[in-house]
Amino acid sequence: TFLRYSQRSLGEKIGVSGPAVSQWENDQTFPEEALWAKLAEVLECDIKYILHGDEPAQSNRAWDVNVSQVSLPRQNLVPLISFVQAGDWNNDQQHHNGEHEYVQSVFDTGPRGYALQVEGESMMPRYHPKDIIFINPDLAPEVGKRVIASCTNGSTFKELATGDNGQLMLKALNDHWTPRYMALEPDCHIIGVVVGSIRPE
Repeated sequence: TFLRYSQRSLGEKIGVSGPAVSQWENDQTFPEEALWAKLAEVLECDIKYILHGDEPAQSNRAWDVNVSQVSLPRQNLVPLISFVQAGDWNNDQQHHNGEHEYVQSVFDTGPRGYALQVEGESMMPRYHPKDIIFINPDLAPEVGKRVIASCTNGSTFKELATGDNGQLMLKALNDHWTPRYMALEPDCHIIGVVVGSIRPE
C-alpha cells in the first residue's frame, strides 16, 4: 500500500493549506515545530527523517512516487516575522523559540537574522508587495543600503540616504511615493540591513 497524499490532502490531515505543504517541499518555508510530531504520525516515519532525510521511514509502507523526500537544513533557515516583531528583535531567545514560520536563506543574515514580507508600494519598482527580504541586524548601516528602521510609529523598510544638509534620511524608492524622504529623527533607529530578497512565484 502507498501513502497517496496530495499536497492538499496532506495539508488537511495536519491542519495547514496545500500551498504551505508546497512551500515546505520547495525549501521555501519550514514547518512549525508544533507540526513535526503530527507530520511524522501521518507520514508514518521518524521525525528525524522529515527534518534531515538521514534515517529510513519507520514503516513498511513505501513512499508514493509523486512525493519526494525533502531535506530541511535548519541552519539555513531564518524566521519570517512581522514588522511589529522586527522592532523588538533583540532577544536571542525570540529567534530560537520555534514559534515562527521559517524561510530558506542563501544570504548572510548572521546569527540573529530574520526575514520580512514587503508591504505596500513605497519601495517599488525594485521591491513589490509580498516580496521577502532578508535582514542582518548586526551589520553597520551605510548610506545607499536598504535598511529596516524602528520609529515611534512602527518599523519601516527604506533606503538610507543623506539630505542636502548632510542629515541622514529614509528614502522611498518609489518616485511617486509621498513623502519620499523622511528625516532619521532621534526616535528612529536602524535595526537591520537588507542583504537579499526573493520574489515568490
